[in-house]
Amino acid sequence: MIITISGYPVSGKTTVGKMLAKKLGGPYYSIGGIRRAMAKEKGMTLEEFNRYGETHPNTDREVDAWQAKRGAELTTAVFEGRTAFHFVPHSVKLFFEVTLPVAAHRIMRDTAAHRRFEANWSNLLSVERSLKSRMASDTKRYKAFYGLDIFDRRHYDLVINTTRQHPEDTLRAILTYLAKVKQKKAKGDKLGVKHVVVHKKVTSRTKKVQPKKRANISKKKLPKG
Repeated sequence: MIITISGYPVSGKTTVGKMLAKKLGGPYYSIGGIRRAMAKEKGMTLEEFNRYGETHPNTDREVDAWQAKRGAELTTAVFEGRTAFHFVPHSVKLFFEVTLPVAAHRIMRDTAAHRRFEANWSNLLSVERSLKSRMASDTKRYKAFYGLDIFDRRHYDLVINTTRQHPEDTLRAILTYLAKVKQKKAKGDKLGVKHVVVHKKVTSRTKKVQPKKRANISKKKLPKG
């Protein structure tokens, strides 16, 4: 089974994508990772490299052509990238979303070196603005190059909001959905309506609080008058 993952920046695509590839027993490919390496070679942040790409379409087209070719060659793999759903059309298409304030917090807490090429790190507000700028650039480029709105949920089979979910919870939701996909394909049924998993306050690591039982106290009737 081929899986493609698109979505918002810092929504857990890479973390969950690697976990999913391991579960499926196939390779994991990060298109964003390739673009980060290209940005680093030019001494740019990813935000700057995206703006550069608006007038240099080969920065996208070369990578997109590669993922289309690779996706056609494999039977099991996970591709994580903004346009992967489009260039690997026979895939099960996942979309991750997250609120931008939470995404900014995640970047500020992440000490990984590659994050330093993603945004202005001076403060949370600057990070959030950088994320918005990246998303705007992605929207502009892919509409211009391919006529695609990559943030249109109608492109995807499963939409997951990871704002309050641990990666393990997200992975569990995906595996449950994929099991249903296999069952329906085996029966020859259509997948039907898109599935949406909304983030929940209660996760596998959060204890459920049971409501307190109310005492059964009968109300006395007050005398009339």
